[in-house]
Amino acid sequence: MLLIPFAYPIVALIMAAAGYVLSAFGKLNLRNMLIGCGILSLAAGAMFGLPSAFGVRDQLIGFGIFGGITMLSLSVGVFFWWFLAHLGHDKSVRQEMPGDG
Repeated sequence: MLLIPFAYPIVALIMAAAGYVLSAFGKLNLRNMLIGCGILSLAAGAMFGLPSAFGVRDQLIGFGIFGGITMLSLSVGVFFWWFLAHLGHDKSVRQEMPGDG
């Protein structure tokens, strides 16, 4: 419970750093961002799901739940970021707007 207020800013900083590194290498695209989400989801699933006092079955269920929820939420964030980052940069949409032409 004590780590919850710090979890979102830490994840946001990690994702911002990943975006900066990918941008610096010229590899910033949607596929690479989703691969980063997958890696972060696997790490979150291992960190939160595997340390359990119960059996292997419960550990795998916890891994799947935490990893799946993390992948879902990060993927939605990446899709919205990708859409908003490219909003207004599509020339075909810009040419069809009234008053431009």
